[in-house]
Amino acid sequence: MSLLACALAGSVTTSAAPASADVSVMGAPATNGSAGAVMRAAAAKRVKIKVVGGTDLTISVTPARPRKGSYLLVLEQRVSGKWRKVGRYRTIGKRERRTLDVRSGKYRVRVKATAKSRGATKTFSYAETGSYARDYDWVYYFPAGYQPTGRSYPVIVAFSPGEADSPPGPYDTQLKGLADRFGFIVMSSRYYRNQATDPTIEAPPIRYPDQDQYAMNWGGDFSEPCRRQGVSSNYATARSQMINAFQKLPIDQSRVVLMGISGGASYSHALNIEYPGLAAAVVINTGMIWGTALPTGELSNGPTWNEYLDACRTSADYPQPTKQAWFLESAAGPGGPDFRYDEMRADANRYRALGWDVHELDFYGGHTMAPTSMYDSVFAELTRTLGWR
Repeated sequence: MSLLACALAGSVTTSAAPASADVSVMGAPATNGSAGAVMRAAAAKRVKIKVVGGTDLTISVTPARPRKGSYLLVLEQRVSGKWRKVGRYRTIGKRERRTLDVRSGKYRVRVKATAKSRGATKTFSYAETGSYARDYDWVYYFPAGYQPTGRSYPVIVAFSPGEADSPPGPYDTQLKGLADRFGFIVMSSRYYRNQATDPTIEAPPIRYPDQDQYAMNWGGDFSEPCRRQGVSSNYATARSQMINAFQKLPIDQSRVVLMGISGGASYSHALNIEYPGLAAAVVINTGMIWGTALPTGELSNGPTWNEYLDACRTSADYPQPTKQAWFLESAAGPGGPDFRYDEMRADANRYRALGWDVHELDFYGGHTMAPTSMYDSVFAELTRTLGWR
């Protein structure tokens, strides 16, 4: 059974959050009351506890005295303000790893002291999360508590520079947290890729005939702009991939969010302009509508999507009154303002002219991902709005 089929059947895995507290002394070893024994006890080594991530909670115990004796490991969960024991395990006198299937919550693991070693405890939070799956076109993330039947989910359709062919990159990982907190399915495109500008960097393999790294833009004749001459077929391909996925999954197609970072954000713009009924919201992280004029007056990236939007789209193309556009902009960073900052401000005004509910949020950082807290504020507003309930 494929990973996607498993996800559709309701397969959900869990992943542990990192430990949040340092090891501390649990108790002193037994002594015979003499001053010498007390001193020896104070000098005894302490066991080490480590909580590691994975598909389950994994606890690793490193003994103070290898190959000698054993330790009693107690796992407790915080319930209604009290610690309650949920597991009791006997370790042997060597490095010990226990993989446990537990639910979300706050936990404490204790290793009791022995006659020749000091005990330890570690307190941590564990967060149950959802599951990944992939097919030829998308990497999917299904949020914690995902149910393949009985309800429909809003969806994030994400475009980022080449992360989806490898284990999830930083942008996809950030979206994973959003999905868990706000109940979205995430679809990260394996088809879109940024234009390669550095010839020393090997481009990902072409997966479709129209997936050329220089074909993501529109190079049409602008003498009759609304006839849409010269539009690359890759936009139709991407839309077809989306619709095929929507038909397989419990997705609410009235709650589609197109989003991306940098060139992926520009691609989200292009799909939204080319297919105005596709998305109910766009979230643009440091990206522009392709063809926007740079401060020098020259045109960037060749095509003129911004001119097409101005000339050929009206508010009648976007009849849904709850459509929202979020622009995550950076007016300052280590190297100064994001080089797309001015263009994003102009693009926001274009969306306002079309009747969209436009929000501009500024963060420090330059041409990079906006902080997690900003994404949380965006999706808190989206889910709060009546049309998103």
